[in-house]
Amino acid sequence: VAQMIERTHKISDEMSVGLGWHVINTERGARLLWHNGGTSGFTSSLSIDRENQTGVVILTNVSAFHPEMGKVDKLNFELMEWLAEK
Repeated sequence: VAQMIERTHKISDEMSVGLGWHVINTERGARLLWHNGGTSGFTSSLSIDRENQTGVVILTNVSAFHPEMGKVDKLNFELMEWLAEK
C-alpha cells in the first residue's frame, strides 16, 4: 500500500497522485485516498481515511458525461466529513 500512495505527481498543496490513487489533504488535516471513474453510463467515487478507518463508496447510474456528475464526488467528500465528525 505504501508504494501505491507514495506521491509521484503534485497537483496542488491539497492533492497529489500516487500509483493509481489521488491523495487529498483536507482542511481538517486528514489524508484521504480517493479515486473515481465512469464507464458505460455509470459513475463511481471512493475515498478512504486510513487513520480513522472509514471510507465511502458511491456507485451510481449517472453517466460520466452528465452535467450533474460532479455531485457524486461532492457527496463522497461531504459523507467523509460527516463520518469524521461522528
